[in-house]
Amino acid sequence: MNMSTAVINWRGEKIPALLLANRNAFYYALDRRTGKFIYAKLLVKQTWLKSFDEKGRPAADPKAEPSEAGSLVWP
Repeated sequence: MNMSTAVINWRGEKIPALLLANRNAFYYALDRRTGKFIYAKLLVKQTWLKSFDEKGRPAADPKAEPSEAGSLVWP
């Protein structure tokens, strides 16, 4: 996992952030003070995730579930 720190401008507010790229295809920004999810940006093609909620929890795409016919999933 690759991490760095920065002060980012998010919705008009300067926030000390922890930035990390994860092997699940997203680049995350978290508030360094609280650990609160700020955002996730797509890095590469992915087909397993439908969306993130406001706390950063992923909602899996039902089309990515295993099936007898098979499911092609990225990454």
